[in-house]
Amino acid sequence: IIPTNYFHTTVMAAPLMGIIASVVAISIGILYMYIALKKSLAKNETFQVVEEEAESPILKENAPPFFLSIMPIIALIGIIFAGSALDISNIVVIGLAIAVALSAIIFHRYIPSHKATISAGADSSIKPIFLTAASVAFGVVITLAPSFEIISNFIMNLPGNPLISLGIATITLSAITGSASGGLGISMEAFADQYMAIGVNPDAMHRVSTTASGVLTALPHSGTILSTFSLTGLTHENAYKYSFLSVTLPNLSALIVALIMGIFFY
Repeated sequence: IIPTNYFHTTVMAAPLMGIIASVVAISIGILYMYIALKKSLAKNETFQVVEEEAESPILKENAPPFFLSIMPIIALIGIIFAGSALDISNIVVIGLAIAVALSAIIFHRYIPSHKATISAGADSSIKPIFLTAASVAFGVVITLAPSFEIISNFIMNLPGNPLISLGIATITLSAITGSASGGLGISMEAFADQYMAIGVNPDAMHRVSTTASGVLTALPHSGTILSTFSLTGLTHENAYKYSFLSVTLPNLSALIVALIMGIFFY
């Protein structure tokens, strides 16, 4: 959704490019997991069970049916698509609010304690919020440094198609912040107007920049990585390699496909 504010596009920008890049990313991700699983089985590796205190269940035993369970997320996606097409501001926030309200209505009879559920949700949100905010704030400070202008000029003067340099810029800033959304936002603030001024196709820029934002967001300081390890009881030592490769390989493959399509067809 972020590039729509800078390129005046919609979330459906360059749909064919997005669909093909997504198929490539999913295929590469599944292939990597298949290879990693085969190696793990060959070594007779097993899961290490972490003993924790039993927590009271949030849902009753009679869990809601599958299709009922996914209704809020389907509604959220539909609202975002429709709102983006109608150019409604803050549509993501609006969609999330509606999805939360819909969840409360649909799952009311399945939740034994609404107070406990709200408390658990609020508690679980704090750590990811602060981890992501800290990493994005670090990236903002970097872009405000006097030397960042040198980096900006270097990126804008890279030889070749402008889509390639935009992809490199977004990858770099996302790596610095450890956040796809944070790096993408900073990249748009720093470079969107310059690329629009030289006449690059907005739809292609939208899709390339969003794809590039995910390439190097699994670095050790990433808020997502830190949150995931915290929630799962994993560490950088025993899980980082798999996390890095399962994020970087699919996204990099998708970016290469998006760049090829953007250069030759846009």
